[in-house]
Amino acid sequence: MLTLHGNHGDTLWDHLLPEGVRALPADLARLDDSLSDPGMLAPFRARFQRLAGECSTDPLQRGRPTMPMATYLRLMVARAPHRVGL
Repeated sequence: MLTLHGNHGDTLWDHLLPEGVRALPADLARLDDSLSDPGMLAPFRARFQRLAGECSTDPLQRGRPTMPMATYLRLMVARAPHRVGL
């Protein structure tokens, strides 16, 4: 199953952490704003819709749930400057 967004809500831990710990540093806050743009996921959405048209079953509704593309994209962008996993 291909997913674009996770449906994560606040957890108990989010409320137990002090405000200063929950706030992002300035550079990550700018990155978060950029990645929150709906247009950032548009290429993924277009590909998923194209695949759905080519398949007999909808790839958005079959298979086991995977990591949402929004989360994966953020992970890949955040790890690139530090060359993690390369």
